[in-house]
Amino acid sequence: MKTSNNLQIIFLSLTVSCFVLSCDSVVDLEVPIEKPKLVVKGNFDSYGNWKFNVTKSMHILDIAEPKVYDSALITVYQGENMLFTVPPDKVPGSYYYFNEPVAPGTEYQIKVEAPEMETAYASTLSPNLPNVLSIYYDSISIIIDHQGWYEEYKLVEITFKDEAKTENFYQISIEGFMLPHYYNPDMSPLDSTWEEIRFHTEDPAVKIDDQTLYDLKGMWFSDIFIDGKEHTLKLLLDRWYFERVGKLRVYFSSATKDGYLFAKTYRAQRLASHDPFSEPVNVHSNIENGYGIFYGITTDTAEFVVK
Repeated sequence: MKTSNNLQIIFLSLTVSCFVLSCDSVVDLEVPIEKPKLVVKGNFDSYGNWKFNVTKSMHILDIAEPKVYDSALITVYQGENMLFTVPPDKVPGSYYYFNEPVAPGTEYQIKVEAPEMETAYASTLSPNLPNVLSIYYDSISIIIDHQGWYEEYKLVEITFKDEAKTENFYQISIEGFMLPHYYNPDMSPLDSTWEEIRFHTEDPAVKIDDQTLYDLKGMWFSDIFIDGKEHTLKLLLDRWYFERVGKLRVYFSSATKDGYLFAKTYRAQRLASHDPFSEPVNVHSNIENGYGIFYGITTDTAEFVVK
């Protein structure tokens, strides 16, 4: 009888345990609500072009499109001196200002104001012009063996001298003057446009950052492996572009550290977004009282006629 009673007790305990473990508990998660802030994405180049985009930050559970501000007031300063305000563009939330010269080595500040929002601030240093020794385009195609798979490329070589004992950051982008009448004889050559050309490099000094993003132009890299050295960078362009390219422009730029860190973390965030199990990536921001990025580049340019 004792054995039977013991078995009943054990069976009852297991039954209760299974019942308890099988119960679902509903837990209401309270997601903290942060006060919305301005999101500012701005940059300038050595040609005097200043471009900005202003929106409002979104809550993690928001599913609507970000609110854009068409009436934001963007003021640019150099030290204590106000330089100009940036007028809105036709595109909602976008602001452009042209032909304002940029002095290398100069710090610029911005103040961004919008209705019912806390004012946002940022500052960045205009980088010195890159020390470019030569930019060369080879009109003869080269063949590269990728383990038995042969690819044909056009080659662009950039030779530059990196400044020693300082952190330097660079950006490269390439544009082609596309000829649409190549495929459609009814179209006029006047319809030709400059379009970004994707490229890559096998150079181990910069290969880690050679991913071009569709909405962040070019390739970004640091001088961590080439500090103070003269370096020749070989860029490989897919040959199929050149069936309808009339001209080629190569832009080699010095960039601010903020611009480089934004490009690097933004790329990582974009790549991680395709993997639900990846760790979250904090995209670099230098906007005070808000989110976003403000950076500058100074550029050396070369143009070639494609044969």
